[in-house]
Amino acid sequence: DVSPSGQPYFVTVSADCTLRRWSVTHHALIQSVSVGLPCTAVAISPDETLVAIGHTAGRFTVWDWPDPQPTRDSTPRCVLKNTQRVEDICHMKWSPDGRYLAAACRDQVVDMY
Repeated sequence: DVSPSGQPYFVTVSADCTLRRWSVTHHALIQSVSVGLPCTAVAISPDETLVAIGHTAGRFTVWDWPDPQPTRDSTPRCVLKNTQRVEDICHMKWSPDGRYLAAACRDQVVDMY
């Protein structure tokens, strides 16, 4: 997912259980965090304070998303875990105002939170 505010970064997740923040300007990795579960989807909240991560086996997590600053702890922390579905989460999307989160999974269901 790309920065909703147009900041020069984007994030990726992967099956190796890693959330990564990349610099568009420098074409380089800014931050890498192990989230403990294989990842299948990611979405940054509109205010860029949270990141939602879809996982295998119907799980998703929401993490706080501090700006990486060398002068303070900028390690994201898990603030929510959900295991409502069985199939992999294939897409996550925040509403434009950031109040709602949609999670789509491979069993053809979209849940709204």
